[in-house]
Amino acid sequence: MGSRDTGRLVQVLIDRPARALDRPFTYLLPDELADVVEVGSYVLVPLGRQHVPGFVVGEAEAKPEAELRKVLELLAPEPAFGPSELKLAEWVAQRYAASLLDGLRCVVPPGVGRRAERVVRLVGGYRTEEALRQGLTARRLAVVRALEDAGGALSYEDLSQQVAGGLSSVLRALEQAGIIEREQALSGPQAREQWEQIVRLGQRLLWSPVLEQLGRRERKALEAVQTAGGAMPLRRLLLVPDIGRRTVERLAGDGLIVMERRRVQRDPLAERGTELAGTESGRPTLTEAQQGALTAIRAGATGAGPRQILLQGVTGSGKTEVYLRAVEEAVRSGCGAIILVPEIALTPLLTARFQQRFGRSLVLLHSGLSHGERLDAWMALRRGQAPVVVGARSAVFAPVQNLGLIVIDEEQEAAYKQEQAPRYDARAVARRRAASTGAVLVCGSATPAVETCHQAKEGPDWVVIELAERIDQRPMPEVEIVDLREAKRDEDPDFPLSEVLEERLRECLAADQQAILLLNRRGFSTFVLCRECGASLRCPDCNVALVFHYASKLMRCHHCGFQRPVPEVCDNCHGTNIAFLGLGTEKLEDQFRRKFPEARPARLDRDTTSRRGAYDRILTDFATGKTNVLLGTQMVAKGHDFPSVTLVGVVNADTGLNFPDFRAAERTFQLVTQAAGRAGRGDAPGQVIVQTYNPDHYALRWAGEQDYNAFYQEEIQQRKDFGYPPFTALINLTVSATRESEAQGLAEELVKKGTERLAEHEACEVLGPAPAPLSQLRGRYRWQVLLKGPDLGSVRALWEELASELSDRQRRRLTVDVDPIDMM
Repeated sequence: MGSRDTGRLVQVLIDRPARALDRPFTYLLPDELADVVEVGSYVLVPLGRQHVPGFVVGEAEAKPEAELRKVLELLAPEPAFGPSELKLAEWVAQRYAASLLDGLRCVVPPGVGRRAERVVRLVGGYRTEEALRQGLTARRLAVVRALEDAGGALSYEDLSQQVAGGLSSVLRALEQAGIIEREQALSGPQAREQWEQIVRLGQRLLWSPVLEQLGRRERKALEAVQTAGGAMPLRRLLLVPDIGRRTVERLAGDGLIVMERRRVQRDPLAERGTELAGTESGRPTLTEAQQGALTAIRAGATGAGPRQILLQGVTGSGKTEVYLRAVEEAVRSGCGAIILVPEIALTPLLTARFQQRFGRSLVLLHSGLSHGERLDAWMALRRGQAPVVVGARSAVFAPVQNLGLIVIDEEQEAAYKQEQAPRYDARAVARRRAASTGAVLVCGSATPAVETCHQAKEGPDWVVIELAERIDQRPMPEVEIVDLREAKRDEDPDFPLSEVLEERLRECLAADQQAILLLNRRGFSTFVLCRECGASLRCPDCNVALVFHYASKLMRCHHCGFQRPVPEVCDNCHGTNIAFLGLGTEKLEDQFRRKFPEARPARLDRDTTSRRGAYDRILTDFATGKTNVLLGTQMVAKGHDFPSVTLVGVVNADTGLNFPDFRAAERTFQLVTQAAGRAGRGDAPGQVIVQTYNPDHYALRWAGEQDYNAFYQEEIQQRKDFGYPPFTALINLTVSATRESEAQGLAEELVKKGTERLAEHEACEVLGPAPAPLSQLRGRYRWQVLLKGPDLGSVRALWEELASELSDRQRRRLTVDVDPIDMM
């Protein structure tokens, strides 16, 4: 196996998630692969007694004394990534305390990975008939039949699904009898590029004397291709009546048509409707403020101004048109652009407008696409066939050629933070990519994240551009805050809308206008309890209250999916007085329909949009006036532009205000302000009713004034006083285990070891341990330890010292979240 071959030495990172493999291994590159393997190549290498896939991540220095093993095979014709993507993956891995493999998976084409799997194969054409003659047991015979039906081989996973029960002893016996063999093989890639055959008219067609001798079918085939513009897919030609493969082959043999292979672009935009966007009738004239924003972007692109721009525009101020113009200019100058949105499904208007403006130059990238669709979009960007991508957070890694512009729309959204390894923040990755490529970064929002606003106001490489007025000088909606402590209903006291909001709703509907009602809790009753003993019905795996859903008559856990029927008697005391309390969107809809029978409401939440196409259908019905009241969770508050909406009602502004999270006030301000921004975007003025038990809270007070800058000044002082970001950096360590004592024990050990090192890290703090706010999740107990310091470098240094002393078993119980967004 050891060879003194003259081939190069390469470093290969094994494509297998294991801590012991989180470093490159050196392999000898044989001469036959020397010209085709480079950084990013996906190769097959020996590891122990197995053959496993891996990524080439660099050259290695010669080790003449070492017995080196050879790279066996090139698994993909094109590199999965290049040197610049490798550097980005290394940065992600280092910043977010992740493995390099996790970082690489962000930058490789979707579906490229292949995993080693166990394969069971029949030996020497063994058949069921022979098994019957030998009198095999029923389970051994079932294995033979399953393998034979599959063509002689199956993966262990597929075989175990077809033959019930444990397979180990059965397979061992069959293997000893020489009937089967077991081996390791690589699974196929999850996605491949698709090709199709194209029929094109041949040059000989114009002068060929054979034309006069053609039969009816041949002439019909040529006419079909000519009608299609001179070329068409073979599969479509074969659908024409009376035309078969022999007809096509005769025409090809005579040179009258030419057969070619063409790559198929699976395009999800081709199926996406644009009803919500309407048809753009000309290009709108930019306001002076919009023109100033575009000028700042141009200055950044040419180096005449800062390259990082915070576009702080009130709702309805025309931020999207600024994005569109900036992308147009970038494309005209030969550059590419990335437009990030929190969730594709929640921004149909923006996506549709980009589709209308850029057509085939645009691709989508998000988790809702198939592996094949994502692969095609990825490769179109890499090959320069499409210069523009619109996508959710993972699109920040898209291989856009000559990247010149990155836009982050609604940059305050928590959806930009990934909650699985690597737990990256797409906004930070975008800043890194923009800095390394010289691209302009535009962060747009009516309510920017406090950390972003502080960075933009204090940093030398930023400029803040404000769009303070709506398009066409439309007024901002009037906001009225209703104090629910005093606003008691004389009639129907259990109805969740105050008399003020009910009256405004009736006026709105009488004027044939539309309204939006926001309640950021789904379900019918948010908790169910026994009136006799006071016990609430809780999830056995997460220890949170189960939410009752009327449509399914089930109680569900919104964290793990556990569900159960409502019991007839209490689990705790066997009492029968079961009460359904709390208010969710399903119950709100039910009560609203009873109170307003003449209205045409629709509900928009995770429950009503679980089916494919439901989200677009609900919004299309509202946009066309088929429904006139849209009620739901935060999904109703984001990115919508309905000119007929003149009233927005926030049913309970307090739902997130008292969360154990230092960002609770910020999120409440953002949600209420964004919801209010849906009103008055047409010719009629808008009004907003905010119901709350905390009318004096500064988040709601400034949301009522729609004054972001005033809220920012008060919030940033609070952050400074209590030592929270942006004045400190955080790493949240969450320990989970099936036994609480184990989770608590490791958390306490982390605190002890961390505290012992504070002499070397004087500026840092170790806080905890404490049960996580969500103390049990999916059957595992959770404890938290918080590392805190003046900057990320110092906190990460403390963590790296702690990590070096942890065993693999301890690391598997630990989730490391750098710059955490969700503290639950």
